[in-house]
Amino acid sequence: MPLSIFWGLSFPLTKIVSYSVSPMIISLVRVSVAMLFFYALGRGFSIGFKQFINAVLNFILFLIFLNLGVFLSPNPGLVAVMIYTQPIFVLVIEWIMGSKVKIKGAIGVILG
Repeated sequence: MPLSIFWGLSFPLTKIVSYSVSPMIISLVRVSVAMLFFYALGRGFSIGFKQFINAVLNFILFLIFLNLGVFLSPNPGLVAVMIYTQPIFVLVIEWIMGSKVKIKGAIGVILG
């Protein structure tokens, strides 16, 4: 339950903080906290260059654009809904473009 509360508060709090701090700084703080946590958790685990680039593109850029969206939007709740319904949009666009939607992917979107 506490995790749900913190997760739900992250968007309104990001909006409040973004009035005095840039979205880049907010992203830097969030990534730094996560990095320290996962560094302690993953000692002895190594990644290659490809995995590092994947992490940069999928995590750091995601947070930068997420915080920028919260900053520019008058409603942080709308940003949260748009971000977390993204897999549904991807599934629909994939179907519209003629790609075969895999059952595992559809089940993952439904469960997620």
